[in-house]
Amino acid sequence: MKNKRVLFTGKNNRTLRLDTINNPPNGVEFIKQEREDTPDHLANKKSVGRSLVQKGLDFTRYNNRIPKKDLKNVDIIYSTGKIIFNNFNWVVEIDNVSCLTYYNLELLELFKNLLLKKLKSKWCKKIICISESAKKSVNNFFKDKEIENKCEVVYPYTHLHKKTKRKDNIIRLLYVSREFYLKGGKQIINVFEKINKKFPTTHLTIVSEWYNEKRIKNVTVVNPTMNKNKLFRKYYTKNDIFVIPSYQDSFGSVVQEAISSGMVVVCTDMFAFTEMVKDGYNGFIIKSPIKYFVNYLPNKKYWNRDLNSYVKDMNFEGVEKELEEKLTKLIRDKYLMKRMGKNSKKLAKQIFEETKRKAQLKRILK
Repeated sequence: MKNKRVLFTGKNNRTLRLDTINNPPNGVEFIKQEREDTPDHLANKKSVGRSLVQKGLDFTRYNNRIPKKDLKNVDIIYSTGKIIFNNFNWVVEIDNVSCLTYYNLELLELFKNLLLKKLKSKWCKKIICISESAKKSVNNFFKDKEIENKCEVVYPYTHLHKKTKRKDNIIRLLYVSREFYLKGGKQIINVFEKINKKFPTTHLTIVSEWYNEKRIKNVTVVNPTMNKNKLFRKYYTKNDIFVIPSYQDSFGSVVQEAISSGMVVVCTDMFAFTEMVKDGYNGFIIKSPIKYFVNYLPNKKYWNRDLNSYVKDMNFEGVEKELEEKLTKLIRDKYLMKRMGKNSKKLAKQIFEETKRKAQLKRILK
């Protein structure tokens, strides 16, 4: 039997998408489509001198209307977050409902009926949600039974990584993000200063664009420009606690990577984070002062704001208090920390299991 040929649209440089392409189910062949990048003015930030009508016209132009030449010898289209205008079999992958309109909430409301029509059409075979939160986001927005029946949760794939054995007694904390302030870097630094005074045998590694101008002891700053293999080999597998009090996230691949490496995770209650971190089981959940999603839908209050600048100037004392409390508990109880780390590996194996994911994709695409 010949392979099912699947046209994979969208930018293919993101880790989650590369893992999908590079790990196809048996009998499925992914074909990458070279496509034009999304124009900046369609994104969620409001652009100057561009009316909603102009954005709407551009949306219909840039959305995935696949050229006929790209569909030769193709059986089905795998779209990463965009509806398909062709009368051709397709599935769509979603991280939250706003991805259908380039995370632009104005366009999401403007084209709600069009999106509903396309998603309910016979050509749309399945809505692949990369988390339970993504599924709730879609269903809470459309409130349509047919849409609900088309949704299926298929978690992204990741390898499980073996922890590196260490001979030292240092408790090692890790923070990974390109957006230092947006993902709670300021709060981590403030808390670690206190933690390190109480527990001098702790160490914090920051993989981010940040300069340690305060010269805080036992803090190592690493430039984030490295590939994932190096990140796993040198950092994820050699640290104990992953800290990410993020104020803006939908899936959060760094959390997925951390638990697949057997790390305890302390994070905020951001969207899909709570599916990968079970409070008291493999980490601790901290309540975020910024509700980026409400009822799994984008919160208009924060969506179009420059949150990175906003949180840079904010002092989230509640977050810092909880961070200090949870980290102190883990550092004092090494047995608890090790047990939670093992639970992370168990949970990662359960929800990101390769065989299950491939079986789901095979059924959906064939």
